Amino acid sequence: MRILQLCKKSPTPQRDGESVAIHQITKSFILKGDEVHVLSMLTSKHPNFDVSSELNGASYTYVKIPTEESIIAAFKSIFTQDPYIVERFYHNDFLLALIDKLNEQKYDVILCEGVFLGPYLDTIRKYSQAKVVLRAHNVEHVIWERLVPETKNWLKRVYLKRVMLPQFKHFEERFIKKVDAIVPISPIDEVYFSAFSKKPMLLIPAATDVFEVSVLPKVFSVGFIGGMDWQPNKEGVVWFLNEVWKPFVQDDKDVQLSIAGRNFPQEMLNWEYPKVSFMGEVSDAKVFVEQQSVIIAPIFSGSGMRVKIIEAMSLGKCVISSPVGAEGIQCENDKDILIAKEADQWIEALDQLWQSSDKLTRLGASANELAEREYSLSFYAEKLHVFLHNL
Repeated sequence: MRILQLCKKSPTPQRDGESVAIHQITKSFILKGDEVHVLSMLTSKHPNFDVSSELNGASYTYVKIPTEESIIAAFKSIFTQDPYIVERFYHNDFLLALIDKLNEQKYDVILCEGVFLGPYLDTIRKYSQAKVVLRAHNVEHVIWERLVPETKNWLKRVYLKRVMLPQFKHFEERFIKKVDAIVPISPIDEVYFSAFSKKPMLLIPAATDVFEVSVLPKVFSVGFIGGMDWQPNKEGVVWFLNEVWKPFVQDDKDVQLSIAGRNFPQEMLNWEYPKVSFMGEVSDAKVFVEQQSVIIAPIFSGSGMRVKIIEAMSLGKCVISSPVGAEGIQCENDKDILIAKEADQWIEALDQLWQSSDKLTRLGASANELAEREYSLSFYAEKLHVFLHNL
């Protein structure tokens, strides 16, 4: 098959969950011998790409588009059908690049990495007979439903609740009805999409092809990695620092917390918390995870599946997650992962692991086995290939 993969964020380098998820799907196509062309936006928040992390067997095209937020444009969107957050990703330069691709090649499948590619659907239909498939990383409007109550600015909160959220929900529902097939990333998302569309659907979770059991560091090290320009990450980290980490280290334990990720706000880099290192973007996420005793996922307003949890598990790391963070992952509390909701549960989980390297090792080994059993890239590559071939 010849496949065109459309992305609103560059899959190179692979330094956040979305770029990793896109990269792994491209890899699955290559494993099955498909011809893959990747057309990706370079946005204002994610303006870079890395040729060295491109996959052999795929061709990549990058288009720089401006996506800076505008209060005036946001206000004007009140009178439009599509939400402003989606309109920001519709740009003539990307449109022309897409038309060029469709004129140059005859594609069997066009894979849209997320609903933000929805505004380009009419153009795809005009220039191509390919099957259009939505790779749904999240149920996007659910993220915003969970974020609205946490928004401090009352005017922004009203705008999100009364304008953007209803627009986004309707837009998402319209788009999933127009595509030829849907590939959700989590079982919870699959249930939602099934309620609005009878189109062919295949669950393909975040998957990996790296399975290792790394050595525990000498010092009890807790790590978080995730883009700080994604609001659920930032809010979760702030909550964890104030409600969990401060009480946990108040008796001067020999521990260390490292927080890494892209696009750190400057004020975060200047924060001072006991035994915390704000590292910003790291050159190798895998190495960062391997250096930790525990990986945390204090996520309270996301959707979809946390790719970083699957990656941590595949490296034999113990993970502590909120219930929302663990959504969609076939894991069992206190067997493959520790799930904590309230601050005191998080503190208790950290304290247990700090006191027991045996528990750290047991949970890490079980997590590694789970990842290899349930989230093997080669297994899902075959399923996806057959599904797309039969559309």
